[in-house]
Amino acid sequence: MAEAARPARERSAGSDLEEQTYQSLKKNHDKTHADVKLALNYDEQGLISKAIEFYQRALKAIAKGLSLNCNGEGTVGDKWEQARKLQDKMRKTAHQIKSRLEALELDLTPYPNKMEDRVKAERKEILLWEELQ
Repeated sequence: MAEAARPARERSAGSDLEEQTYQSLKKNHDKTHADVKLALNYDEQGLISKAIEFYQRALKAIAKGLSLNCNGEGTVGDKWEQARKLQDKMRKTAHQIKSRLEALELDLTPYPNKMEDRVKAERKEILLWEELQ
């Protein structure tokens, strides 16, 4: 049914749902942004556990935002297009966060699993071996 031909009450209900969905998505997007900003600050300060906590909070906000249906029947128009773009940004952010979390978790892995510690241990072994020669 064309937009103009639909009863006003039906159009209003559709636009209310559109606005509610968009506002919920925007809220989760903004929460993600705030949590990532805090995580980055903690990350730069070397507070790895706090950084991980806020990266994980951001991932939860992303999951909530991505759970909203912005691709179903009746999801046409500028607001829905904006919502889909926000979800695309959130998917990319989730990928970046997951990559960073993997790196941070490697940093927290006890010796000898960390690459840097392995390299240091190998250098020590080489030096000891050279001294014995």
